[in-house]
Order: sequence, then structure tokens, then C-alpha cells
Amino acid sequence: MAIATEIAQFHLIPGHDPREPDSSAAQFLQRVFDIVKQREGFIRGYWGVQDENPRILVVFVDWEDIRHHQNLINSDDFGAMTENLVNLVTFENGPPLVTHTNFTSDAVSACQASVTAVKTFKLPEGASKEQQSALEDSLLSFAGFCTTETPCCGYACGWVLETLPDEHAPEGKTLAFTGIFGWPAKEDFVSLRGNPAAAEAIEPVLGIALPRKQGDSFHVSLRSFG
Repeated sequence: MAIATEIAQFHLIPGHDPREPDSSAAQFLQRVFDIVKQREGFIRGYWGVQDENPRILVVFVDWEDIRHHQNLINSDDFGAMTENLVNLVTFENGPPLVTHTNFTSDAVSACQASVTAVKTFKLPEGASKEQQSALEDSLLSFAGFCTTETPCCGYACGWVLETLPDEHAPEGKTLAFTGIFGWPAKEDFVSLRGNPAAAEAIEPVLGIALPRKQGDSFHVSLRSFG
């Protein structure tokens, strides 16, 4: 089986910022990571908060196989993790958004960049193989543009293993294709917004995919935890 990259988004309790090294939030989060790092199948992990919304904690975990994460969820360790998590995240807005992606290339360079852009594009669950290939090819073409024409310092793309809910889809469920892109600085990706060539490069992707929802696209400065 391919490496499964877990991407989890949690709502932080107001006033709790795990980026503050001596804070209780940082201590509780470290206890969570200490548990995760000891689990069978763990490869590496990263975390940060969204640039667009600093109340959203983002965690990346590379697992040798998705079943290793599932085994964690079904173990006593998951209860210990939850006991620590509830001290820094809230579930009042619903459960965390958790996905697993089989990236087709190494995502390390994108995750270790100063800023990592995460962009997820969706199709209706019943999309044909031709539509899926068109979305994949279009995003890979955009990634090629980024790596040759911009300061982008690495990317990885892949299909999300779960179907995701979306009111824009006829069946209410979607197939999702995620790309992550590394940038040396925030200014580098901000400059794309006024770049006609970048707009032309992403246009085929937007023409195929469903309208994006909040959380489908964000930027985060990731830190390694193992």
C-alpha cells in the first residue's frame, strides 16, 4: 500500500496557541505527538496553524498505510490523545476535518518550505474516469507551471482516499484531489494572485472542479514533530 498522508484540521479553543512554547496548549499538543510518534507505521509529522484563520490547527502525519492510523483510532492510545486534545481544541463546531491522501510523489519538500499551500479540488462522486483524469492532469500542469515559472520549491498531488460531503455535488458526496505546494515566503504565493499567467494556468482546474468550500484551500507554516 502507498503512504497515506493524514491531514487534520482542528478548531483551537480561543486564547490557546500551541505556537507559544511554554504555554499549556503547547504542552498538551506535545503529549499528543509523543503518543503518535510511538505508533507502528508512523513516518513523520508536521503541524501549524492556518494563515487565513489562526484558530485552525493543522496536523500532517505520514503513515506507512492508512490502516496504521485506523489502528490508532481503535486503540487505548486514542483515548489518551483525546484527553489531551480537549484541553486545546474544541468540538463545538463539529468534529475535525480529517482526510488521507496518497500523494504520488514525495511531499517532504513542500512540507518543509517556509509556507505550504494546501489546495483541494473536488468532483461529484459519480465523475467518470475521463473527468478524474482531466482534473488530475490539469492540476499537475499547474504544478509544472509553479515549479518552472515561480519560486515554488516543491509540490505533491494525490487523490483523497475518502469521499467528502459537499452540497454542490448532485449526490452530496465528492471525489477529491489534493495538491500541496511549498513556497520560500508568503509574498511568493501572494504575488500569484495578480499574475495573468498563473490565472491562465489554474483556469482549466477551476473549469473542471466543483466550487471550492472554506477549508479546501489554505496556507500554513509547518513545523516538524518527528
